[in-house]
Amino acid sequence: MKSFYLALMLFFSISFLAQKKDNKLFIGQFHADITRINKSYDSENLKSILKSKNQIEIRLFIRHSWEGKSCIIMKFNAIWEKLFYKYDYKEKKYVLESVSRNEDLDETFQKLVTKNIFALSTDSNKGKTSYFNLDTNKIEPQNRYITDGVRYYLEFKVGDNFNAYYFENPESYAAFDPFNHKHKDFSDIVKILSSGFN
Repeated sequence: MKSFYLALMLFFSISFLAQKKDNKLFIGQFHADITRINKSYDSENLKSILKSKNQIEIRLFIRHSWEGKSCIIMKFNAIWEKLFYKYDYKEKKYVLESVSRNEDLDETFQKLVTKNIFALSTDSNKGKTSYFNLDTNKIEPQNRYITDGVRYYLEFKVGDNFNAYYFENPESYAAFDPFNHKHKDFSDIVKILSSGFN
C-alpha cells in the first residue's frame, strides 16, 4: 500500500512540475454552479467572492457552536497567499490574524485537489446509512444527527467559475460512516486549510 501512495505522490509531483512549466494548474474535476454562492451568507466586512479579482480563491467559513467564527482564505494571483480571520463579535467584523506566503502553498493546493475540493457536493451530507440485520433479515436505517458542533461553508472561484457547499460536523459523520468519502474528503480539506493556523 505504501508503494501505491508513493507512486501517487510521484505522479502529482511530476504533473505539478509539468504544469508549472506549461503555465497550467491541475484542478481535477470541477463543478461550477454560481447559484450555490450564498449572497446572504454573513461574511460581514469580507467582500463577496463574486467580486474577487484573484484567479483562484478558496474561502472556508467555520462556525463553532461555542468558540465563535473564523475564515480561512487561500488565494492565487501571481503568488499564493493564505489568510486567517477571526470574527470579533464586539466590532462585528472579521479581523485578519495571520498571513502566509510561501512556496509550500503550491503543494497545499495540490493536496486540496486530491481531496476533490472542486467536485464535492452536499447532497445527503447528513449521516444516513443503512445496515442489514442478520437476525431480522431486514435493512435498517441508521440515522445519526448531531445538534452541536461545527458548521462549514466553503466557496471557491477558479477564473470566472464559482461554486460553494456546506457541511455540518463532517469529522463526526466520517467516523459514523467510513464508506462516505465526501465526509472524509471534506474533513481532510479542513485539516489542510487549517494547517499552520492551529
